[in-house]
Amino acid sequence: DEQSPFRVYNTPGTKTVTITVTDTKGAYDTEPLRFFVAPKFANPQGLKNQARQMIEAAIGTYGNIEVEAQIKKGKKHESSVDVEKGLTDIINYIDKSLDERYWIDPLHVDPTKGDKVFNYEKGAVVKAQALAKKVSGIPDLEGLDDILYDVIDLLVDADRILAEVVLLEAETVTPDVRRYENYLESARRHYEKGVQYQENDKPVSAINSFRTSWGFSQKILDKYPYPQ
Repeated sequence: DEQSPFRVYNTPGTKTVTITVTDTKGAYDTEPLRFFVAPKFANPQGLKNQARQMIEAAIGTYGNIEVEAQIKKGKKHESSVDVEKGLTDIINYIDKSLDERYWIDPLHVDPTKGDKVFNYEKGAVVKAQALAKKVSGIPDLEGLDDILYDVIDLLVDADRILAEVVLLEAETVTPDVRRYENYLESARRHYEKGVQYQENDKPVSAINSFRTSWGFSQKILDKYPYPQ
């Protein structure tokens, strides 16, 4: 009986309401309306920028320190660690992943180019992992490895959210067609694998799985777009 009904939902998920329209002569009709209430997500772009700021701060703290590190590779040998270059390489990959050409909005990457975001993110993580291993245990660089691992966590979280958002959208619009049900099952499976990899401290494998999950979800959304 409300002309402009308003509802607040405290839990995410697919909801159904029934709309009744009545004209001036008393004739009416009803129609069920199915829609999806999305959970509140952190902003992937914000997480990436937070990671970037942490690396910039690390450059200010550690960038001018030159050290000779003992790196074990077959046998121990002396090798210099170019901290500033390593940190700058990470920023460059993050910046590439934030290129506006690859983004639709802070929660969605372009369906045709979004895989580049995951790939650049993986590049940043690989660089961060390698540098963290090199600087670990070096007194002059104490604490840098912890910063790098925190950065890795932020970047993987960003990719997890990108995959989760489109998976939830795909779950809402997937038709009763075997082909698309199979896509959805694959998207769910790879997403869960990504979560497991993330929990087991395997960030590169996690990003690969989140990217694959995103790809399967996107196949569904390309055919049956989620209503904006």
